[in-house]
Amino acid sequence: MKIYIFLLFSLILFGCHTCESKNESNEIQFVAPVDFQWEIGDNLITNSDFEEDADKNTRVDEWHPLENKEILKDSEGKPLFSDLKLSLEHNWQTKGLGSKRSLWFTVSKGEVGGWFTTVNNIRPNTTYSISIWCKQPRKEAMHILVFGNLYTLNDMFEEQPDHWVRTSMLLYSGPYVGTSKLAVIGEGPGEFWMDHVELYEGTSGIGYNRARMALYYYYDVEISPDMISPISFGYEHLFRTGQEPGYLEFVLDLPLQVDGAGYTVANPWSDCTDISTLKKETVEHHGKTYDRYIIEMPFRDQGGYRYQPFTFPVGHRVGGLIRDGWSWSAVGNYSGLTSLKWFLRTKENDGNYTGYYFVRWPGSWKRPAGQQEMKTFRMNVVRVPQVPSPKRFIIMPDVLAQEFKVRPNWTKDFRRIGANRLSGHEPKDVSFARNLSKAAEKAGFEGFSPWTWLTKDYDKYPGAHGIGLDGKKLKSWCLSYRGSGFKAFVKRIKRYVKQGVYRVNLNDEVSWECFCHKCQARFKEYFTRIYSNDEYVDPIQFERTPDDYPKHHQLWKDYFGGMYGEAIIDVKKEVDAYMRTKGINKEFRFSASSHGLFMTQIKIPAAIEPATRVIEDELTQPYIYHYTGAYKG
Repeated sequence: MKIYIFLLFSLILFGCHTCESKNESNEIQFVAPVDFQWEIGDNLITNSDFEEDADKNTRVDEWHPLENKEILKDSEGKPLFSDLKLSLEHNWQTKGLGSKRSLWFTVSKGEVGGWFTTVNNIRPNTTYSISIWCKQPRKEAMHILVFGNLYTLNDMFEEQPDHWVRTSMLLYSGPYVGTSKLAVIGEGPGEFWMDHVELYEGTSGIGYNRARMALYYYYDVEISPDMISPISFGYEHLFRTGQEPGYLEFVLDLPLQVDGAGYTVANPWSDCTDISTLKKETVEHHGKTYDRYIIEMPFRDQGGYRYQPFTFPVGHRVGGLIRDGWSWSAVGNYSGLTSLKWFLRTKENDGNYTGYYFVRWPGSWKRPAGQQEMKTFRMNVVRVPQVPSPKRFIIMPDVLAQEFKVRPNWTKDFRRIGANRLSGHEPKDVSFARNLSKAAEKAGFEGFSPWTWLTKDYDKYPGAHGIGLDGKKLKSWCLSYRGSGFKAFVKRIKRYVKQGVYRVNLNDEVSWECFCHKCQARFKEYFTRIYSNDEYVDPIQFERTPDDYPKHHQLWKDYFGGMYGEAIIDVKKEVDAYMRTKGINKEFRFSASSHGLFMTQIKIPAAIEPATRVIEDELTQPYIYHYTGAYKG
């Protein structure tokens, strides 16, 4: 299933001079640092994972809790957070993000708190990239004061704030030079966690000519003798054009009690597994024998996106922020577009085991070979009881297409956890959906229903776009449209019918507002039917001052759900007629995601009555497990 995570956090870095303002930082260009005396790829943050305690004094090396407000000043010496008290509750935690340690602090209402460190080798008038993984209690609770500026970020996984999320940004040092303090600060009330703080010169969030992988996204994973256990890794790389390796090797070391039963390598909607190769050898860790699994992944379109002057999926962005999560505008806004999922199994009934992983790459005549520092993770054995499938509730895992190909015993595993239907993104090969649906039905599922979009082909044809209040074409779609794009969708559904697939999940997540004559005329019919005793007003009039027409405005927003339902009814009529001509004595069915469509936040249920006649299931997507490559959390 998919996972979206939004974050909010902040960080603080400061020194002794003024610097560029937050708005001016948007002018930062895509650049690489020039050569200079210290290693270009080094993370400038010492003990950035908080793992080191060289003197064994049970205190994290190089980091200090904020114990006075002298640090909390801007570049001109003006105090920050002067109206708030300082919290002194800090701790070096024994559990981190994909590691053993992290930093924590708690802050009461009316207080601030945090941790700070010292950063060396800051150069003036230079672009830097900074990133942090953190957890915070609410938006705008953590800040970044960097080179004299205080930054507050608004992203946050609000539904589950106990999850880690990474945020990165580009910084400009201005006149700052030499040594600076870097502090992570939170405003109360609430608990704050931080891990993996990184600062690199240039616009790369990981340095240059390097690659790395990371466990999604905690230190512990669960394995079981009862079913296959999927564990996911995200990876990032960035190499100078002309210096990229021919391939990367993703290495996983497992104890003999745990078996690597299969894997997939994929970006969110493309399969790269078929172009990878697997090698296996034996190694030792601390005197114990391990199986080493080595996946060799060549560079190609899906494996390494090329954007001069670098090859990367690491999250570059020209000017402003480096985004770590979803973005639809450019590949460069992703970070870690490709993900690696391993399917592990064990025969053990209890216990815990340590695994190791890293990425390595061959050298070239322009640069040496390299390897990520080896990372560890812990596998805890758990038992998974058999759960009966519910009768009136849908449990439908949304699974990568290639997972069905390589995951052993997938029918048995998904039945064990109570799933009664399976879904996945629309496959390029429609026959694959047919074979998968047959296999699912044979195993006792209701079948396999691919995700699809009514508007998938609309942008290929004229006349499909909505019309705005000003009469100009919008980016949204017109739900009165029945032209070539609509007919292309009908043909798409008929292709599924030919392959024996009789259900799809609709996943349109766009705006539907349209002021064309057909949509306005249909709205009038809705309004007079629902509010027969009220005066009708044209949308062109009441949407100019919607607060003056609250009833009209609300129906205008809701009725597009009904219009969407009408469009699907028209599709169903054509498809059912086609099925009868083919002697298929079945009914084609539609489910729909509630996200971004018409089944959430509806104030006037009568407005979506057509949708309730044709949409059989409302599919709420909780995103409890993800397959996307977004290296975010």
